[in-house]
Amino acid sequence: SSGINAEWPLRPGDFEVKKYAPNNTRGVFMPERIVDESAVKRAIEEKVDAINRVGPRGVSAAGRELFKVINKTYTNLEWRGDVIRGLDGDFVVHPPYKADNVNGSTENAVLRIKKVVEKFHIDFKKQGAASPPSS
Repeated sequence: SSGINAEWPLRPGDFEVKKYAPNNTRGVFMPERIVDESAVKRAIEEKVDAINRVGPRGVSAAGRELFKVINKTYTNLEWRGDVIRGLDGDFVVHPPYKADNVNGSTENAVLRIKKVVEKFHIDFKKQGAASPPSS
């Protein structure tokens, strides 16, 4: 068990402390510091946001990269399982993350995202052909 018991997207409350670090034994070299709880919460939220941008296990490299590309122009984005979803509810992109897999309630958003997806796949293929095979 990894200590994470959650569905995507992750939330700060999905984590639990398994074990606290032992009291500091280094004395004067590392004086005890007062912990700013709000800073800790903020750091956890930032980490959770970063994890959520990476995507859940099992998502293809193309899916993860596409999320990053869409996220550059459309920041209100999340993973719902293996589906990329606009938080305003105006579009979703299902695997295998092609233009035909873009659906939604807002025609303009769907058309815009379809164009981004099409361009992404053209660029992604060029990148794959240009890079040496990995072993």
